[in-house]
Amino acid sequence: MEPYRLSDALRAHLEQSIIPLAVYQSLDDRVVTLALSDGFCALFGYEDRAEAYSDMDHNMYATAHPDDLARLSDTATRFILGEEPYDIVYRTRTKNSADYRIIHALGRHVQAAPGVRLAVIWYTDEGGYSPTADVGDSELRHALNNALREESACGPANTTISPGCRA
Repeated sequence: MEPYRLSDALRAHLEQSIIPLAVYQSLDDRVVTLALSDGFCALFGYEDRAEAYSDMDHNMYATAHPDDLARLSDTATRFILGEEPYDIVYRTRTKNSADYRIIHALGRHVQAAPGVRLAVIWYTDEGGYSPTADVGDSELRHALNNALREESACGPANTTISPGCRA
C-alpha cells in the first residue's frame, strides 16, 4: 500500500506552521511521515527538513532517553491500534544540544479519506530534564522530572521493583 498523499497546498500549510506538529501514517508495520511543521523542526533542532523527514521515517526515537523507549513504543503501539489517544511525556535530545528536554506529545487520529487514518501529533517543550533534584524554579518542571525519574525506576523496561514503586 502506498502512503497517503497530502495535497501540495495542505502540506505547505502544515509545514509553515509555527506549532510543533507532525502528520504520520501507519503502513505495513512502519510509520511514514507525511508532514513536519517549521515548529517541529525548530523544537527538535532541525535546520534541514529533509533530514527531519529521514530521521522520523527511519528512527524517530534515536535521541530519546533510553529509559523512555519502552514507554514510547508501548504508547505508540496502543495509539496505532486505536486503543487510546497518544499522550506521553518523555525525554529527548535535540539536534543542537547534548542535554535532554522534556517533551509532551499529544495525538489524535483523523480520517483523511475512506480507509485512510492519519495520526496528527503535536509537541510541547516542557523544559530541560535534570537527573538530580535541583531543577530550577519551575514547580511543573520539578514534578515532571520526579515523574520521569520514578518511571525510569519503575517502568516496563525495569525488571525489578525499586523502593517507592507501586507493585
